Amino acid sequence: MESAPLKIPEDYKKFRTQLAPLLTNMYNGFLEGKTPPTELLAASIVVIPKEGKDPSACASYRPISLLNVDMKIYAKVLATRLSRHLPSLVHPDQVGFIPSRGAPDNIRRTVNLLSIAHATKQPSLLLSLDAEKAFDRVDWTYLWEVLRRFGVGEGMIRGIRALYTSPSASVMTMGGRSRPFDILNGTRQGCPLSPLLFALCLEPLAEQIRGHPDISGIAVGNKTYKLSLFADDILLTITRPLVSLPNLYGCLSSFGALSGYKINITKSEALNISLPPEVVTHLQESFTFRWCPHRLQYLGIYLTAQVPQLYTSNFPDMIKHIKSLLRQWSSYSISWMGRIYALKMTALPKLLYLFRTLPIPIPPTVLHDLQLVFYRYIWQGKKPRVSRMILRRPKIHGGLAAPDLALYYKSAQLTQILQWSSRRGRVCWVDIENDHVAPSCLSQIPWRQISAAERGRLLPTTTHSLDIWSKVKYCMSLTTTTSGLLPLRDNPLFPPWIGEEGRAFAWWLGKGFTTLGAVLLQGKFPRWEYFRESHDIPLREFHRYSQLRHFVSSRLNIGTPVETTFERLVMRSSSTAGAISQIYSLLLRPSLERPCSYQLLWETDLGRQLTNEEWGAIKESSMGITTCTLIKENCYKLLSRWYLDPVRLQKIYPTLTGLCTRGCGKRGTFYHMWWECGMVTVLWSTVFAMISRALALPVPPDPALALLNSPSRRHGLSRPSLRLTHRICTATRICIARSWKRELPSLPEIVAKVWYIYKMERLTAQLHDTLQQCTKIWEPWLSTQTV
Repeated sequence: MESAPLKIPEDYKKFRTQLAPLLTNMYNGFLEGKTPPTELLAASIVVIPKEGKDPSACASYRPISLLNVDMKIYAKVLATRLSRHLPSLVHPDQVGFIPSRGAPDNIRRTVNLLSIAHATKQPSLLLSLDAEKAFDRVDWTYLWEVLRRFGVGEGMIRGIRALYTSPSASVMTMGGRSRPFDILNGTRQGCPLSPLLFALCLEPLAEQIRGHPDISGIAVGNKTYKLSLFADDILLTITRPLVSLPNLYGCLSSFGALSGYKINITKSEALNISLPPEVVTHLQESFTFRWCPHRLQYLGIYLTAQVPQLYTSNFPDMIKHIKSLLRQWSSYSISWMGRIYALKMTALPKLLYLFRTLPIPIPPTVLHDLQLVFYRYIWQGKKPRVSRMILRRPKIHGGLAAPDLALYYKSAQLTQILQWSSRRGRVCWVDIENDHVAPSCLSQIPWRQISAAERGRLLPTTTHSLDIWSKVKYCMSLTTTTSGLLPLRDNPLFPPWIGEEGRAFAWWLGKGFTTLGAVLLQGKFPRWEYFRESHDIPLREFHRYSQLRHFVSSRLNIGTPVETTFERLVMRSSSTAGAISQIYSLLLRPSLERPCSYQLLWETDLGRQLTNEEWGAIKESSMGITTCTLIKENCYKLLSRWYLDPVRLQKIYPTLTGLCTRGCGKRGTFYHMWWECGMVTVLWSTVFAMISRALALPVPPDPALALLNSPSRRHGLSRPSLRLTHRICTATRICIARSWKRELPSLPEIVAKVWYIYKMERLTAQLHDTLQQCTKIWEPWLSTQTV
């Protein structure tokens, strides 16, 4: 079988009913110990030239392995099963490809350790190890033994070994293919299972380093933090380097002899954090690391010895790069909506990665200036025709979801608040921040007042997250002053349950009555009889009960607790996946309470008020009519009244008359140009007559249907008929827009545009295997028209 044909995945989905039973039988055979055919284990290696490298040298090319799709599906099944157990098998130090872990965890952890190293005056350094072809060097004998030691069942091991019975590869260059050669070690590149297996293989080394008494890390409370891992990217935070580094070398050497793992010392990088100059000089003479004078790169982030330098080492270069990209793209022919999509798909992810990984303040002027650069790119330096407040609204609320950088930045920072209370398992940076604020509890601090003593114990990252939280929590309706998450324990507003005195509330603590929401019953503080009957409360707790009742009643006098959406995220969050988008939507919500400004203008023109449901359906119909950006753009431009009519132009250029450019002598308002002008009225009558013939049903001209793609069925149109009507009306609007300053388009021009839309939709339907639905929409047109 051909290795990894490019379009095979679509065929697997299309013929899944026929293929699934056959593949299942084959995969079960592998789990039972059957050997896969050698063709299934063959890989095709294509090479991609590295930028700025000598094209005549083999080392200047990056190999990419294309595996057989049958085996990739099989490996994905095994990976899905194995990944469920990895969080309990692999230490939280390792965040690469482990469910519910990610690069931001290790970056924030390192930033915290940098702050602690300086605050506690622990002489330390950062060391980033460069592994030499890490995935390719794993010894298979070692791999099978590691899996057994981790308790992986023999059936699962047999299934994994099936992928490594007789793997081979051939190199494709210049249209030719080399002779196949056997692969004798390493995990397969491009295999969904490889990163999981590598994480397990590396865990014994990580555990050896953690437990070694003479490899010292940065101490936080009674814990010591030595290393952070993302797959094969290892970053060590080392103290006592004159003792630690020789012992680290010993661990790496013994592990390499066993597993095949090898470190390239000359490419490994070190950054001095707080070592004396004489110690640094001695280390530079003894160890051939690449010593970084100012910053060290790890997971795409430049780490610096001083936390305040993180901003200048990361953001200015990224902003400069984004501005350069936008200048380059400005010369390309990209549609108006396409430019927004380009920002969201390329520039925004680059910034979001920095927002997520670096919990540091950013000057507001920087985000504001970059936002202006975004808008200048969207409008190509011309005067905006749609306000920023409308553009940033979600599509279902009448906008185009243009990114608001300030809100995305706040959303990324507020995600950390979720993680303080998350139940997704141990997170090292949360442990560090929690230990640093002890005896207080980090998850409670956002919901109550912070004492001066507590604020003095906060790390800079924690302080920054809380500063963002304090600015938005009430104005963005993320919480209330009577939140159900308001803690009763260690709350300055409730002194009886603080410190040593608070031990008297042991019964309440054991029952979980530690927050305002936990003690309330249907929004009220229960009577003593309730606790006695439902929780068998001892009589000695009556005094504590009275204290709590007095405090809770005082809070309820302020207002009844109402659970906000953000609070639901906090209480029910077991994963931060998608958290930034959810919080971003919450931060946008207050600005969505008012309708779009163009809605009132349309209602005035149409002579009737549209309900919220009608407007919602119009907005959804305008953006969901098709996948074609050209058509979507026309729908939205008309909805948002983007086009410059003569009256609007007269306000910009007073010398103009403001009369209709078609010579009818009337004022050229927006509605006049699109519907009321005598000539355009005739055109729309002709178009609706054509629609009526195609549908064999009288469809009278309707401005809401013609101009806004109103999905109203008051004309008795079925859903497919309505969709066809929308497409014909859209084709008409596109033709009118193109002849804005000249005579109106002819009917043949409109018919040609309708055929163009049909052909594009048919091609898309063939690609997505939805030809039947496409034909159902277009059948009336096809039966009454000829190409």
